[in-house]
Amino acid sequence: MADFNISVKYTRFLRYEKIPFDIPTHTHPYCEIVYYTSGTGYGCIEGTKYRYTPNSYVFIPTGTEHSEYAETVSAHYLIGLMCNKDAPTIPAGFHEDDSNGLLPDLFGKIQEELRKSLPYYETCIDALAKQILIYIARRFAVENEKASSKIDMAINFMNSHFDQEIDLHELAKSTYYSYDYFRHLFAKFKGTSPQRYLLNLRLEHATRQLEQTGLPLSSIAQGVGYHSAAAFSIDFKKKYGKTPSEYRASYTPNQQNLQYKERHEEE
Repeated sequence: MADFNISVKYTRFLRYEKIPFDIPTHTHPYCEIVYYTSGTGYGCIEGTKYRYTPNSYVFIPTGTEHSEYAETVSAHYLIGLMCNKDAPTIPAGFHEDDSNGLLPDLFGKIQEELRKSLPYYETCIDALAKQILIYIARRFAVENEKASSKIDMAINFMNSHFDQEIDLHELAKSTYYSYDYFRHLFAKFKGTSPQRYLLNLRLEHATRQLEQTGLPLSSIAQGVGYHSAAAFSIDFKKKYGKTPSEYRASYTPNQQNLQYKERHEEE
């Protein structure tokens, strides 16, 4: 990769004392990195909501719509950067705990350079900001591979246990991600939310039971993880536009045989 240049447009340490504090949706003609040292709240990047906690950080590419809402007294480092075309490509996104990483030290050094304002301090700040950008790019590459593996594990668990009660918050804990970040990663890799994936999985299994068996609706509902046939029927009609009984009635024996034959030929 070719070397790249950056220019720091601004760097600040901000503290939100007046709570709640709301920053409306806006954009910047440069990329922005935010590192939260304390407090909790929410950020929204291009319509995706993230929860921030101490030691989490956010990368916001040039021109990306974002907003922020602080629900407790919060403090964070903020840096705006102009980068040339050879800079690492980092997608917009929220990243969790970096308390054991380099960001606290690097941002602290930037503030120290600002405070002392010794000769060439601006050059030092640009160099430190470049380190931050490289560090985040490397972490993203590692996190992306790790996150994909964890989401695949969650998918496998749902595929194997869809007929049982699944607490998605507990499933998120098993991946060592917060629930909000788990939902974000799930949507990123699978194109849907974990709730929607589980719902579709259960209903798809239910359609096969309706097509191929004469089991009572209550048994089918229970067999795909529902506690009540009523809730099952409501979700089923929302997805397929028919009640389970209507769906089953639309499958005559001839249609069922044709369906089976087509599946068998595909195999």
